[in-house]
Amino acid sequence: MSASVVYNKAKELAAEISKSKELIDVREAEAKMFQNLESRSIIDAFQEKQRAFQMIQSQGHVLTEGQKKEIEELEKQMTENPLIFNFFNARQSFEQVLAEINRIIGESIALGAECNSCESVCGEGSCGCGCH
Repeated sequence: MSASVVYNKAKELAAEISKSKELIDVREAEAKMFQNLESRSIIDAFQEKQRAFQMIQSQGHVLTEGQKKEIEELEKQMTENPLIFNFFNARQSFEQVLAEINRIIGESIALGAECNSCESVCGEGSCGCGCH
């Protein structure tokens, strides 16, 4: 199989992923989150503190207990905000899909054409290993 065929398959996979319910859910949740002033304010405050504290740490300093509590409070606000919480859940579901795709690809590459334990991987021959 030539590299161009592999690239075309990758583009097909990308097109399918872009139409997946999980990615659509992420995009919708993200849009709702950023359209809401309260959610946006919490996210902006968290990112601002995160950048500032990373700068402090990059200079070799340790965060004070007060600074750690500031981050913890913002994290709590994010988890308590339903729009932010929904976004995080949607993103986590999408990342699980990507992780599963990567696992399937990795196992298929590692197994190659000599797939002896395919039933545990694909169950129905969907891995493309040729053992079914």
